[in-house]
Amino acid sequence: MKYEEFIDQLLEELKDFDPEDREQIREYFEEMICDRMENGEAEEEILQSFGTPRMAAERLRNEYEMKEEESFAEKKAAILIKEEYIGNENGIQPKEQLKEESRKAPVTSIFIHTEEVRIVLQKDKVERPVVEFEPREGRDFLTVTEENGCFKIVHQYRKILVFRLFGFEKTRDMIVRIPEDFQGELEMESGNVSMEVNDFMNLKSLVIRTSNAGISVTNTDAVKMKLKTTNAKIVVTNAKAKEMNFKSSNASVRMENLQADNLEVHSSNGKLSLKNGAIEGKAELTTSNAQIEVENVSGTDITLHTSNGAVKGVLAGSIADYNVTSATSNGSSTLPTHMNTGKDKNLNVGTSNGKIAIAFEKDLKFEKQL
Repeated sequence: MKYEEFIDQLLEELKDFDPEDREQIREYFEEMICDRMENGEAEEEILQSFGTPRMAAERLRNEYEMKEEESFAEKKAAILIKEEYIGNENGIQPKEQLKEESRKAPVTSIFIHTEEVRIVLQKDKVERPVVEFEPREGRDFLTVTEENGCFKIVHQYRKILVFRLFGFEKTRDMIVRIPEDFQGELEMESGNVSMEVNDFMNLKSLVIRTSNAGISVTNTDAVKMKLKTTNAKIVVTNAKAKEMNFKSSNASVRMENLQADNLEVHSSNGKLSLKNGAIEGKAELTTSNAQIEVENVSGTDITLHTSNGAVKGVLAGSIADYNVTSATSNGSSTLPTHMNTGKDKNLNVGTSNGKIAIAFEKDLKFEKQL
């Protein structure tokens, strides 16, 4: 059976559905099947994953009968009830509708909220942020507001029931063009889509939140940098901030070439790696059921904690520079359990069911000379 025949038989089984619903179902299956075939799946295997047309139709019918589509109006009200989100629900607000006094103030903060739409940032020669996105009628609701230097973009959408049942909807992009000289607060949040920020310098703050998708930050510095996701990795390269806070779950956090006054990294069931980290103050890396790796890392107060995994790598300086506390079980350790040198640097390393293999750059060089 070809997919066109499958879809025709499915729609015949659903001939009592509203024409609009039937058309949405047709578009959904056509797009999903074609995309999966482009990704290398065989047409026959794809159709088998749905069952017979009658089985797929029954699945749809039962869901329609048992559960009405979530009230988008209620969902929208829950978000828009927050004062910062109040705006025009009919699409991008034309610039001429903005208050004259708002346009005079420079843009000092940008807030972007999307629902399963990827945010693509582009630096450009524009005076104010520009949004490039095509809302789908009846499904996408886009609000763009500006007040007192705060530029806010809020996207919400009504998810069609068929997408919930069969778990596929093509990722779309929202392009946001940002003034080249922007140095204010940048905050982005979404879900199930990856987030990237590249080549943004001298930001006051950078906040990124997503779920089930990765975060990547490259060649960027800010006074404060906060990244949070779930079930996906965080990658930060060539970044600088006074305060850095990275949090993930069930995934790794990989960092290289960082400068910070303080660094806090927390994960679960994910590996943490930091290469070339110059931390002036506190550097705290904690995870579980995974290892921690460091290379050429310096700091005055370093904490490396995990469980069921090794802690290994090379720190800057000499062991004589640190007051050391370490503990492990069911594993060897290159560090003393307690060592008080009277110096102003502290090192705390702990794990369980794993080894501790921490060395120091100066000590290694001295050993090589011998």
